[in-house]
Amino acid sequence: MDREKLDKAFSELDYEDDLEIKVLISQTEVEHLKSENNELRKLLSEYDLRLRHYVELIAKIHMTTII
Repeated sequence: MDREKLDKAFSELDYEDDLEIKVLISQTEVEHLKSENNELRKLLSEYDLRLRHYVELIAKIHMTTII
């Protein structure tokens, strides 16, 4: 009877340890994805600025060809 209780207790501890490890792995993955998301947002912002600049240049060229 005591052996069954011990086995059950160790089983529950293993399960809790597994859950804690999975939580830590998930938290690490979330932090990595947040960092990657921030980097992608920076790149998107830079490309947006470049695109706006090119659109302005094209508009200026277009205006000089109309006149």
